[in-house]
Amino acid sequence: MGTLSSTSSYHPVTRSDFDNPEVLYAINPHPEFGYFHGPIPDLNPGWKPQWYSDARASGTLNPSKSITSSDILYEIQFGNAPVNRMSQLAKACSTICDIIVGANGQMCGHVFSLRSSMRLHLRMKHTGAVFPPSPGKTSRLQFQAAENALKRWVLFGEWRRALYLNEPGRGIGLIEEYCDALEAIANEDPVFAIRFGTRFHRDVVHARRRNEVFELEYRPEMGLQQNYPDTHFHGSVTATPEAGGSWQANFINYSPIQDTSMNLVRSCPVTPVKARFPSKSPSKTSPRKRKVLDSPLKGQATKKIAPKSMFRLSDDAERYLASVLAGGPIDSWNMLDPCHAVDELDLQGVVDGD
Repeated sequence: MGTLSSTSSYHPVTRSDFDNPEVLYAINPHPEFGYFHGPIPDLNPGWKPQWYSDARASGTLNPSKSITSSDILYEIQFGNAPVNRMSQLAKACSTICDIIVGANGQMCGHVFSLRSSMRLHLRMKHTGAVFPPSPGKTSRLQFQAAENALKRWVLFGEWRRALYLNEPGRGIGLIEEYCDALEAIANEDPVFAIRFGTRFHRDVVHARRRNEVFELEYRPEMGLQQNYPDTHFHGSVTATPEAGGSWQANFINYSPIQDTSMNLVRSCPVTPVKARFPSKSPSKTSPRKRKVLDSPLKGQATKKIAPKSMFRLSDDAERYLASVLAGGPIDSWNMLDPCHAVDELDLQGVVDGD
């Protein structure tokens, strides 16, 4: 299994390292190499080799005995093969577990510094999802395809907005390096920032205090994205809680084919519908801190809060965007009530100490 990590010989620091056809149209999963990153479906949830299932059912399972690649291969060839075909995982894949574990597309999220540890994790926890790649050399062609796919994963905000059961934070290796590089590029290049945004790390890395502006991104409905696969949708909501919860929404779409950017949604006030914060055990959290955690998002919040969320445009707004992409007039947005541009806002926060 090849090593795909940050190296001193390769440091992408310019716009051309990312804004190029090889990255913009990178393929994942690759038809020859498989998945470089998620979401990776588990089409055989709960499947285990027969010996493992029998030992677990009889209560004789030795917890120190692990499932090997040979065990899986034997079952596929001669025994209790999975009902569905396993997904192919590339040797030059990310070392973050991107196996889907939830009905909403939520992925595992465990981060590994050693590929041997990741292979063991895949065999034990997601046995029927992918056949873990064997150790060995990886072609330069696969490495290049992996680098381009991971760049695209980060560039278009998919990494930043991905849903994980276990928060991977900054990630590891090239993903972390790409996020750092892209944020530096966006800080210096306003055109790049308009097209792709200014933040590429996951929101948990960008914790902000209450007197700063909260920023969230728009995630389009799946139908809209599928109908326009060559269009990158980017939107944001900002809020300053101390100013009485004044929220403003705007929407920008960028099509790499047309090489154009359009501001499609006028600024308008929106109201957060939900505000959820992680619970902590009473033994580890003071009453004062618990009060802040359990409160709705209000001006008196005194902790660092990192929004990790999405907002959804109303059905009318979705239809409007579809009409614009089909060639309709942009100013038809004025016919819509801007206050209904966003009808759902789901916030999650993390506390980062005093």
